[in-house]
Amino acid sequence: MTLHIDHRARLLGALLVLSGCAGAPVRESTPSATDIRAIPKIDVHAHYRTNHPDLVPALAAWNARAVLVNVTGSERRIDEKWRDFVALRAAHPDRFFLVATFDPFRFDEPDFVARTIEQLHAQIAAGAKGVKVWKDIGMDLKDAQGHHVQIDHPRFQAIWDFLSERGILVIAHIAEPLVAMQPLLPLISTF
Repeated sequence: MTLHIDHRARLLGALLVLSGCAGAPVRESTPSATDIRAIPKIDVHAHYRTNHPDLVPALAAWNARAVLVNVTGSERRIDEKWRDFVALRAAHPDRFFLVATFDPFRFDEPDFVARTIEQLHAQIAAGAKGVKVWKDIGMDLKDAQGHHVQIDHPRFQAIWDFLSERGILVIAHIAEPLVAMQPLLPLISTF
């Protein structure tokens, strides 16, 4: 992997970014020794795509904020999910932080890198504090020769450089435990 980053410093930076995103604590009540609701909380991985009237009051009651994380997944409606997250953040900027993603399945297209960087640039301008890379890289994504593409493939390097230069956090879910790849039936028979 050719990322030029001290990973311990990057992790510390990520934690500082998340804590910095939090700003001053949102406190709906006076703290007490037994009042867990008074402790500021951040749900660091949420996929709320609704502005249901109960959502923000529930978060406020629990003194909580949420990081809205966009992912690719099987449905791959990245743009639709992103619009929902941006709208929710715009309506409640003190409650939500944004984490963008990109579609890696365009990997073999000639303009993949340029278009991905353009998209991420726009999402950062819209408030994204990070970028999520999902497990489809490494598990599902294949190149034109049918080989699985890993997260350290050189084709991604310009994207990682772009994000690194801007201090943008990358959150990666790049694998599953081996047991997740085993057939279900033998697993059940071991219990």
